[in-house]
Amino acid sequence: KLTARQRRKIRTKLRQTHDARLYRRLLAVLEFDRGTPVSAIAELLGVSCQSIYNWIVRFEQGGDECELSDAPRSVSVLSIMDTAVSSGQRGSADVLNEL
Repeated sequence: KLTARQRRKIRTKLRQTHDARLYRRLLAVLEFDRGTPVSAIAELLGVSCQSIYNWIVRFEQGGDECELSDAPRSVSVLSIMDTAVSSGQRGSADVLNEL
């Protein structure tokens, strides 16, 4: 069960974030706390029930929403494509086909 402070923090973060993934995860935790069945949350958000359970566990283990953020990526798909295309060796379609 979330504390009143945790609920306020989540609601504030929901209003402030521009990250759709984080928004979805925070909303799932908040809805679960309200008593919404996991299956209903999963259907609403278009994810599996297992994803909802995973997010709840991550939140509970970390104690705040930062545990629900994606881990930083060292290399993005766009940076790989930019490098390949700008080198003039391949077109973007070629790079996408390799991914």
